[in-house]
This record gives sequence, structure tokens and C-alpha cells, in this order.
Amino acid sequence: MNMLIFKYRIPVLLLACLSLLQLSCKDNTLEYIDSGDWNNERSIINIMFENQVGVATVKRDQDNNGEISFMLNEQNVSIDQLKITDMEISVGSQSNVKVGEVLNFNNKDKTAHIIITSKTGIQKEWKITYVPFKDDLIGTWKITKMSLYGGFWPQWGGAALFPNLVDRPWDWRDNGTGPVAEYDNTFTFALDGVDENGNAFGTLVNDAGTDKLFADFYFVDDNNNLNVNNLYRKIPVGTSKWKRDAAKGTIIFTDKDGKTSTAVWLNKTVEKLVGEQGDLLLEVPDYAFRFDYVPTQIWIDIYKDREKVVENLKNYWIQIKKTN
Repeated sequence: MNMLIFKYRIPVLLLACLSLLQLSCKDNTLEYIDSGDWNNERSIINIMFENQVGVATVKRDQDNNGEISFMLNEQNVSIDQLKITDMEISVGSQSNVKVGEVLNFNNKDKTAHIIITSKTGIQKEWKITYVPFKDDLIGTWKITKMSLYGGFWPQWGGAALFPNLVDRPWDWRDNGTGPVAEYDNTFTFALDGVDENGNAFGTLVNDAGTDKLFADFYFVDDNNNLNVNNLYRKIPVGTSKWKRDAAKGTIIFTDKDGKTSTAVWLNKTVEKLVGEQGDLLLEVPDYAFRFDYVPTQIWIDIYKDREKVVENLKNYWIQIKKTN
């Protein structure tokens, strides 16, 4: 009987010893974790600077050195005192600069450095470089040509492409206030900033040019002057606001009264349009704003210019070329 009791006591003792050993190991492991003696991490996970455009790219080179690059809108910011607005680093590590402090990027490489120290005291130097943000819209442009495509029944000869509106002076009043008044105008786009989605926005100045005239769009039809400024005054006169929608490839204009118009931003392309005998082609050798319309489907006379210019206008281009 005593032997039987002893026989069953051995596994119990073993289990008790194993449990005590496990508890001891667990306590040691937790103590090791809490001490941070294992933590050599010294990474910058993410960083944000004032006037930064988009998210920074964080990587390590072939030698495991830390490298960060980001896009910067250089307007209205001092690159020798560029403020850190947000930063995330490895748990338990420390940085030699903090959020709210500044770095100096005023050198030929546009580079600054941050040192991250791990919990165990190991350091890593991160090289941070910015790339100037550029938008091809910024600068001054002159109008080179204004074009339109319209007409609702191309299969019957009812649609037409007018590559240059000044080639049809009879469609407009003869007092110099038609499209010809726009051909010496200039557009100057200034960058005010970039939103959280990377869309640039700013101020536009539409200057009247040497003739000091803006077009007052009146279409002449059988001696009747039809006011079509609602169709053709898409870029506001004087000073207005603009914003790019990079995802859609459009530019949104907003005049002083809050009225908006949206243009597709084109560069070096050929527009293919439906004609009676096949495609009609409009070449855009530089840049252009294209405004799109929904035709009214009002049938007056499909062979008259009014059909294309007024009732069933489909597309209107303002072609431009940069001067500086």
C-alpha cells in the first residue's frame, strides 16, 4: 500500500516542479521584456514636416542605413528652419529632435539628419531629403487658340469642329469684344498650398492684355445677339481661385461670387471627335483647358453655326502656352 502511494506521488511532484520552473521562466521572461534589454529597434516609422506634400517614403539602403524622402512645397517656408509636425519612432527609442523642433535643409543636397537611439543605447542616423514639389500649372501662360466642337447629329453633317474661333468673325459682334479680345490675355497661376490629398490650390490672375479687353461673348444669329457668356466665360476675369483634382485630371475655377467651372487639363494630345465622314482631329501641341457640355438637343437648323456654338455645344478648348 505504501509502495502504491509512493508510485503515484512521483508524477505529482514532477508536475509541481515543472509548474514552478515554468513560473520562474515566465517571471524571468517578463522581467527581461520589461527591462527592454532585448529592444535594439531605432526606426523612424513616419514623419511629417510643415508644407509637406503627401506621405514620406521611409526605407533602408543596402547597408541598413535609414533613408527618408518627402515632397515639399517650398513656398512660404524657411528650409533652414523646417518644423517637424509629427513623428512616430520605435517603441522605447528616443530621437535627438522632437515634434515642434526644426531641421536645417539649406544645403545643396536638401538633406538633414535625425539620430534615433534604441532602448539598449544603440544609435542609428537617418538621412532625410526633400524633393521640391512642382506643379506644371504654376507660372504665366498666354492664350494661343480657342476651339469648339458642337452639333448633335454628326452622322447627318450636323456636327463640326471649329479649330480657331477667330476664323469665324461673323459669329460674333464686330466691336472687338468677341473671342479675339482674349487672344492677348495671360493667365498667372500662383500656388497657395496643397491639401491632405496632394491636390494643389492657389490664386489665378486673368489679365486683359494690351487691349485691356475681356471677351463679352455674344453670338450673332440673324441680327440677334445671343448672350453666351454662360457657355464661354469659364475662366473668371481678374482674380479667382483654382484647385487641381489630381485623381480626375481636372482644374476647378472659382470666381469671386463662388461660381465654379471645371476643366480637363490636357497636354500634348490629339482630340478625336465624331464627324460625318469619320474622326475630326484637334491637335493640342502644348497645354489646354477643355470644358465639356451636355447638348440641349434643340433642333433649329443643323447646318447653321448656332447649332454648334450655342444650343448643342459639346466641347470648348482654351489652348495655352507658358511664357515663364
